[in-house]
Amino acid sequence: MKATINITYQHYIPEEWVNEIEPLFNNEEIQIEKYKNENKYFNCIGSGLSDITIFIIEHPESIFLYPALYDILKITLIVLWKKLKKLNIVRQDSSGKTESKIKTIAVNYEDSQNRKVKITIDSNLNENLISEIIESALNIIKSNKKDEFFNKKEFVSNSENSKKIELFYNKTSKTWEPFNFENYKRKMDEYLREINENSND
Repeated sequence: MKATINITYQHYIPEEWVNEIEPLFNNEEIQIEKYKNENKYFNCIGSGLSDITIFIIEHPESIFLYPALYDILKITLIVLWKKLKKLNIVRQDSSGKTESKIKTIAVNYEDSQNRKVKITIDSNLNENLISEIIESALNIIKSNKKDEFFNKKEFVSNSENSKKIELFYNKTSKTWEPFNFENYKRKMDEYLREINENSND
């Protein structure tokens, strides 16, 4: 079975960006799918959706068995990131106030064990280091490093009948770190408890 790469991009992303990189994946082991999201409400401030999302699905580990395909994926992310960094995207909140958006590319990877890894690459990273940053992110996916994260329950979300970790780049430590779901849940529980207590006063 072929590995499938799905590239989903928001309506304000130029379609030619995706068309330019599509021929790079002209390989019998890979199938490319494209989806342009036309939902204009994603322009609202507060949306957690990335501007471009690359889904690696259907026996995705096969992508990393072929060095050339790994390199193509890395090059694709670098090219899209550099284009996205220069694109001015303004979003609007419900009151009509506008602000420039922090742009992001997300890589969603699912392995044969139904485990999902989400990597978010934002536009504020150092351009001189972006190649190293992306390579280090992909290395986590293809190495045993992701297994270490999945073995720590505080980093794993068990929603949607699968295990998922999310990785974010820490500019201070210059490393990819997993999102702490346990800590987030604890903070949300405390926040909801405070709301309930205040509402009962």
